[in-house]
Amino acid sequence: AVPGQVLTIHLGVYAQKDMQVSVSGAILKGAGEVAAPRVSYGRYLPSRPYGVGAVWLEINHYRPEPTFKAGPEAARSVVLEYDLPAETRPGSYAGQVELAGDGAKVEFPVKVNVVNAKLADVPAPVGVFMCALPFASGTLDEAKWWELQESLLKEQGRAGLNCPTGGPGLDFKTNRAGGQVTFTRKGL
Repeated sequence: AVPGQVLTIHLGVYAQKDMQVSVSGAILKGAGEVAAPRVSYGRYLPSRPYGVGAVWLEINHYRPEPTFKAGPEAARSVVLEYDLPAETRPGSYAGQVELAGDGAKVEFPVKVNVVNAKLADVPAPVGVFMCALPFASGTLDEAKWWELQESLLKEQGRAGLNCPTGGPGLDFKTNRAGGQVTFTRKGL
């Protein structure tokens, strides 16, 4: 870990039966102390209403709560975030994370080595994978397909995403000739 950054632990939480699960992280102690982490759990929901163009599942869908429901049909993505202030002393730190639910408890150790380094500030994400429509143009009328594709890309642009990577709906072929690169849709 590096001072001035956020140390993140990402867990997948699965339960054999429906239950409330609580997750907590202890203070990390060692060369100094790092405060207990924020705990958030993942849940998916549409980020735009239907009927107005683009709708996609949010990638920033974590709810900042340490207690949630899990079960055979509802596994959860859980994120613990430790803020490491710029003045965090280099060295080894240790603590634990606890998952508790339905009278049972699981603990596991967290060991971190903080190094004396300065990283550039982490910018906001600027791209998403598979950001195109999830189906090929033959599914709809060609004009309607492109209208929806453009709507999706405009919404992503308004959200600050400026590096679309395509997806099954955008199937392009890369052509290199004479030092130039061009793109054509496959099948055209």
